[in-house]
Parts: sequence; structure tokens; C-alpha cells
Amino acid sequence: MHSVPKVILEDPDDDVGLTTVISGKAEYIVSGDKHLLKIACYEKAQIVSVNQFIQIVAKL
Repeated sequence: MHSVPKVILEDPDDDVGLTTVISGKAEYIVSGDKHLLKIACYEKAQIVSVNQFIQIVAKL
């Protein structure tokens, strides 16, 4: 189990979601959370809105 990073100072509960990037080796986090979207990237994962993700997938 990875420790919870301290990244989102405004809303520490959001930090728990960032652990999925590490453990799941995620390429994307799809979220509507303004704090996560504000950082845009964590580790190697892009943090995008649902609409952004739909555009990304449509290009595949």
C-alpha cells in the first residue's frame, strides 16, 4: 500500500484519489473536481474532464 501524497492542500481528501495513479499506473484521471483539474498532471497521468477524455478517446 502506498502512502497518501500531500498534493491538494485545499482539499486533502482529493489526495486519496491520486494514490490510484501510483498503484494503478494510470495514464489518465477523469474528474470533475476543480482541485484535481487545476493540477492537470500527477506523476505521468493527465488529469482531464469528462469532455476532454471523450475528445482524447475519439482521436484513437
